[in-house]
Amino acid sequence: KENLKKVFSRTGFTDGYFTGRLTKEMFGRREHEDVTAANSEVLGQIRKTASSPCKHFAVDMHLCAKIGQPAKLTAKCGGLEVTQISEKICESAANTALTHEKAQQQLAKTGGTQYKLGTLTAQIEHGLALPLAELNQMRRSVLEELDEKRCKNYNYKINPIDFNFLQKPYKKEQNAQPLNIAYLKDENIAITHSQYDIVFLPLFADKNRFLHLQKQGIAVGAELPRVMFGIEPAILNRAKELAELGVNDFCLHNLGAVELLADLPVNKHGGFGLNICNTAALLWAEKAGLCSVTLSPELRLEQIENLGGNIARNALFFGLVPLTISRICPYKNAGRDCKTCKSEKFLQDRKGEKRTVFCQKNYVEILNNRVLSAPEKVSKSTAIDGLVYSFYVENYVETVDNPYEITQKPDVENNFTRGLYTRGVE
Repeated sequence: KENLKKVFSRTGFTDGYFTGRLTKEMFGRREHEDVTAANSEVLGQIRKTASSPCKHFAVDMHLCAKIGQPAKLTAKCGGLEVTQISEKICESAANTALTHEKAQQQLAKTGGTQYKLGTLTAQIEHGLALPLAELNQMRRSVLEELDEKRCKNYNYKINPIDFNFLQKPYKKEQNAQPLNIAYLKDENIAITHSQYDIVFLPLFADKNRFLHLQKQGIAVGAELPRVMFGIEPAILNRAKELAELGVNDFCLHNLGAVELLADLPVNKHGGFGLNICNTAALLWAEKAGLCSVTLSPELRLEQIENLGGNIARNALFFGLVPLTISRICPYKNAGRDCKTCKSEKFLQDRKGEKRTVFCQKNYVEILNNRVLSAPEKVSKSTAIDGLVYSFYVENYVETVDNPYEITQKPDVENNFTRGLYTRGVE
């Protein structure tokens, strides 16, 4: 605990989430003394602990070895008992005889198992020799047999998984062009054209904004908050109100939102917050009634193109990407009043990098300081149905008629990241 505190502590720990005290005590600053406390000795101890498997069960062993007979090793653990007989016969030692200490040293080498040696009793005839390789094999055998008995005794069961679906990568329809999907995180960002196949506004944006876009002939959807923190009833009521206005597409970022809107007859799209990153998750999304998902931005393009399933899948293509979510706003924590907080907010790290703090009313998102501008090969992939453009505080939509021209703007060219799509490739 003390070592973890030295590495992770920001001037102490907080119980604010558990007690519901959303105060400045939930925040901490990693001061100089916190940094120096995490010295090489502490980090070395943590690495050593992390590399060692956790030994949950103590095994008491008894070794009986007599010259001219096979050795017998008995192991007891949790009321279970197993015995292993050596294949080789014990002989008189020509040089080094087996001792209790040497036997204990070998039998304690339980490796990557969940067992550790408890007590060892031994009856070893004086001057006896037994190959250490034979003793090691006996130890491995009794531990494996203990595993089998524990599984039967406690009815452990590993669910069978059919991995055949991993051999069937998804391909969209031949020659199909990717959809352009825009998320306007700030409802005031202007959009004056219909180059996007669908535009998502925040769920609690002004209803007139939804109606205005609909009158312009723009397909409009609503994006639910990424986290809800007890406002589920308000979210459900708002979703029903928008559905009555003709909003038929809703983006859901967490499992609770999927369950919350399960009975609402609308098109449900999984957001990147669901962290869809493998075929099993895509199959779950299909079963849950989602009509499309946005894949995790942590996937490489190679991994995306090996995913199975039949559900339509999108990829983040452009925009600022949230790095983290905070229940309490750091600016409010500093005493700023939400009613007068109009200016752009940011946090600056020790390297001088500024990251935007974006208010979502019930929580804040801290954004990456570099704009994601995915490589062109993402838009041409046969495994991606839609390209997601995420607009927070930057307003490229207003002046760019073609979404593909956004990435050519000078302020993007000089401050962008390609994301992880080609990590290890380019």
